[in-house]
Amino acid sequence: MTFGERVLALRTEKGMTQDELAHAVGYKSRSTIAKIESGERDPHQSMIAAIAKALDTTPAYLMGWEDKKPTVEELYGKMIKRLREQQNLSVDELSKICHIDSNYLIGVEENREMINNQTLETILSALSTNLNDQIFDAIMLDEIEYTKYYHKRIEKEEITEIIDKLKLFNHKGLKKISGYISDLLLINEYIHQKDDV
Repeated sequence: MTFGERVLALRTEKGMTQDELAHAVGYKSRSTIAKIESGERDPHQSMIAAIAKALDTTPAYLMGWEDKKPTVEELYGKMIKRLREQQNLSVDELSKICHIDSNYLIGVEENREMINNQTLETILSALSTNLNDQIFDAIMLDEIEYTKYYHKRIEKEEITEIIDKLKLFNHKGLKKISGYISDLLLINEYIHQKDDV
């Protein structure tokens, strides 16, 4: 997929018109967006970030450097399955504890079924955790693995301080922070290079 095709796909997925996207990023008319989507024009570097922000994604995704990261909602099923398996519970055992149909629970774990917040809280409570801690873990999982490999110089106290501050944010704030982290990882001045470690 090209940059323009990714912009087109995300824009239509969000139900935005070319005019709406153009205005969101500071263009006067939709013609520039139309040219970007058709591949006739490449956007300036500063516009890539603006378009990514307007489409709730990262510049890296638009450029084709990474696959689209799942939303927090898409991670719920994966999160429930991971927690269930960590506690050595079968789907049937967890469904009995939560009074939830086992087929529905399988569908949730495979992202075929939607889950409401009340049901999610019930499941997480049965698994002795809460939503805020699990959202934090899900968002940070990729970054923590990256940190272990590339950022060995970061002191444990600094990481603990960052984690403590992140726990103060709600769901919306954590999603925003995740986007900022992804964007910062694209700027060489903020990251260690492999040979620096």
